[in-house]
Order: sequence, then structure tokens, then C-alpha cells
Amino acid sequence: MVRLFVAIELPDDICRVLREFQKKLPGGVTKTSSFHLTLQFIGEVDDTKVPLIIESLRKVLFSSFTLSLDKVGVFPSNSNPRVVWIGVVPGANAVALAKQVGSCLAQLELVPDHEFHPHLTLARVKFLENKNEFLAAIDAWKVPPVAFVVNAFYLVKSTLSKEGSVYETLACFRTKSAKPL
Repeated sequence: MVRLFVAIELPDDICRVLREFQKKLPGGVTKTSSFHLTLQFIGEVDDTKVPLIIESLRKVLFSSFTLSLDKVGVFPSNSNPRVVWIGVVPGANAVALAKQVGSCLAQLELVPDHEFHPHLTLARVKFLENKNEFLAAIDAWKVPPVAFVVNAFYLVKSTLSKEGSVYETLACFRTKSAKPL
């Protein structure tokens, strides 16, 4: 069995910006060590399905598009913050790509467990001494409109360890001739 997801990898300059925001986070959070925009979490699948997943994802047609960093937020809610994230815009391009990925995977009976919301995870919240101060602080963050071009997405294997998740790229899917998303 392997644990898989489909994602957009981020350029180094975007990762540097995200790490600067992580420095502002208080104790009680686990900071993400590797950044990506998850298009679909697949979960645990039998190793023998990996070639079928790769073959299916090769059918996705998309043109390059640009995403920019947007606002900061938390999941699932302000009353119960568990994940700190930064959104991306225009999200419609990422949503369209995620839908295509989802359609290809659905043919293999690999259906997403939740709706796609384009975001980059900064940290997971373990505990907060003062939730209101924490929320006020991140609401005050000014996210620069830094942009990056998306011209590929990846099938990634995630291995859980005591030090955190270890990621391994299994396949890369580059832009092909297609109508813009």
C-alpha cells in the first residue's frame, strides 16, 4: 500500500515567502516543512494501482496559468482553528485543474473525500494559549501578491514518519495543448 496525492509544486521564491509567514506563528503549531498545492488527496491505494493512476492522469489537458498568493485563513473555523493556510488566486484555474484530475481518478473509483479549496498549508495547530490573539495576529498579516506560473502537476507518494511526512514524486504531468482553464 502507498499513500498518494496529486499536487502542484511551488517555486523556491514562493516557499521563501511562506517560510517568512511561518516565522510569525506562535508555539503550539507544527509548521509545514514542504509546500505544495494539493489538487486531490488520494489516500492509501494498492501499489499495483499506481501505473493505472499515472496512465489516467496523463489524459489531463491544461494550459499554463498563473496563481498569486492571497489572504490568510484557518480551517475548519475560527472557533476551532486546526490548520493555518494562505489562499491562492485566481483559484478558478486551480479548481478547473483539480476537477479534471478528480474526473480521471473517479474513473478508477478514487473519489475525493471533500471539495477542493485552493490553499497552501503553513501549519497545523496543536494548541493555542490565546486563540483570539492568534486569530487577530494572522488577520493582520499582509500577504504580498507574489505570483507563480503553473505548468505541471505531480503524483506524489507520502510516507509518514516520526519526523513528519516524506514526499517522493512518482510522476510529472506537464501542460499540453488545451484551451485555457
